[in-house]
Amino acid sequence: MYRILGSLDNLGNLSLTLDASDFSILWPYEAFTSNIGYATRNWPPPPDDESFDNFERELYPKTFIHNGPTVRNGHVRNAFINCAVDKNLALAIFNTISYTGRRNESRLQNLSVRTIGGGSFTPYTDLRTCMAPVVYELSRSWEITRNSSMEGYDVSIKEMDKSFSEQRAFDMWTQRNLEEPALSVFRSLWPATDAQAWKQEWRSFPLASFDGKQNI
Repeated sequence: MYRILGSLDNLGNLSLTLDASDFSILWPYEAFTSNIGYATRNWPPPPDDESFDNFERELYPKTFIHNGPTVRNGHVRNAFINCAVDKNLALAIFNTISYTGRRNESRLQNLSVRTIGGGSFTPYTDLRTCMAPVVYELSRSWEITRNSSMEGYDVSIKEMDKSFSEQRAFDMWTQRNLEEPALSVFRSLWPATDAQAWKQEWRSFPLASFDGKQNI
């Protein structure tokens, strides 16, 4: 998708909102509730994924629609990956769009990137408090500007004020330490030393390289 954007002629300014929500995970439960689930609480098991390991297949011990159902640890893990945008990833997105098919000829002057929807598995509930501190911390907003001069150009990047990001709108979540069960899922991605230092220990996953391989 970034390469397609980079192929557009005369693309000078671009604003990207990356939606990390995944409503496909819990939509079957919403239909189930309207039929027999509401009366019986006989919730079906959450969807599985063949890529999940044993930990990721375990049920996340918090519910997302009233008192049921829940999702799997792997769904929460994917949500953390998809909403995490650090400085390096923002620059990688800018460079991929800038240099697709036209090395050193990009017209892209300004790019803003933000993420929304991390941890949202259904449109019928808000982000659950058990995930909110992590999602608010990872969901960053960046602005990248190309600076031209006689010698060439460079780029500057700055983090936009948190008011620009829906996920980081409430300071009360950014002040909380990381607690279970989100802590265990977080540590499966970024081995935090303790519940206080986790904010300095996460990194975005890199984009795939141009040969189709993952840079990790």
